[in-house]
Amino acid sequence: MRRNSRIRLASPRCLSSRCCILYHRKPDAQERIVRSFVHQLRLLPLDSDAAEEAAKIMGSLLRIGSPVNALDVLIAGTAVANGAEKIISKDRDYEKIAKVSDLKLEILR
Repeated sequence: MRRNSRIRLASPRCLSSRCCILYHRKPDAQERIVRSFVHQLRLLPLDSDAAEEAAKIMGSLLRIGSPVNALDVLIAGTAVANGAEKIISKDRDYEKIAKVSDLKLEILR
């Protein structure tokens, strides 16, 4: 990743729950770290282009009899609509999504 590029986050659900925990407990040092990290993120919108890409992905998955979690499909659609080439996840649903889309996949162990 280039030094000045920003991290892109298609789904802030895990991040937001961690931020809430940190804010609730009010640990000053950790809060500064989280705020600094969040400030670097560029949140991607779930717009009509993302929804259309998600629909194409879900349609392809249903045609091959391999449906996955709809939220994962929305995340993948958002990634595709915004020009992402790769998804990094622990979620194995993305293996199926990678088979029907142009997204590359890296599974975290």
